Amino acid sequence: MKALGGFAASSVAAVAVSYLAAAAFFESAAEREALRLAAVAVLAVQVLAFPAVRAIVRRNLVAGWGLGTMLRVSLLVVAALVAVPVLRLDREAALVGTVIFLFVTTLVEPIFLK
Repeated sequence: MKALGGFAASSVAAVAVSYLAAAAFFESAAEREALRLAAVAVLAVQVLAFPAVRAIVRRNLVAGWGLGTMLRVSLLVVAALVAVPVLRLDREAALVGTVIFLFVTTLVEPIFLK
């Protein structure tokens, strides 16, 4: 449970810093709303998936890596094909934000998988 809390807190911090950096390039209200929704979606998926990925990594590193990758790609596909059109989000901000936030949380993850 301690690892999940550390991962969640570190992920929130990394996404917050990344959001502030991305917001410098995406200035309109619509773009920033898309960034915020991308940040929330990424944090939800990453934090909810972390315990399952961690349990699998303990038994099989490659399977855990594969599950994590599959979840990340699935989130990006759902964002591109469903969330952006249905919610009428700014496509560029939503997808670039999703990729950035997935990347920074992926960098944090290995610290807490041990």
